[in-house]
Amino acid sequence: MPSETIELRGHIMDSHTLEKILDQIMAVGADYEIESFELGHKRRDESYARVRVEAQDRTLLERVLELVTRSGALLARREDATLERAPRDGIFPDDFYATTNLPTEVMLNGKWIGVANAEMDCAIVVDQRHKSARGLRMHRVKKRRMGRYRPLGHSR
Repeated sequence: MPSETIELRGHIMDSHTLEKILDQIMAVGADYEIESFELGHKRRDESYARVRVEAQDRTLLERVLELVTRSGALLARREDATLERAPRDGIFPDDFYATTNLPTEVMLNGKWIGVANAEMDCAIVVDQRHKSARGLRMHRVKKRRMGRYRPLGHSR
């Protein structure tokens, strides 16, 4: 059975994040095993969970991973962002990663890079030369400078 490992960090108990993600996994017909769990002892302490997700096939697994990463899970394996130019000015590539207003980072050359100007429904433009990334609204997209970021666990 195909599987991937996800990680959760932060106040995952009092925010019900862990509960929500485990419910999402089960709701689509996949399964999970909690490999590691560390509960913070004080209010300000963060918790950590490492969860292996299994599905009947790769398609279902990718669907689950898409769902849980939108809820705050990260893939345990780390890969550089996949970049793609915009097909035309004002057009995002197919299947681009739409940002949220939460802090976002992308992996570039094995290092996490913070995304400046992260807003709802923007794409991420990556400047590899300057090792920077920023959110960009659709009407500002230019073919020559647009990058695409695949979301499966790569934002945190």
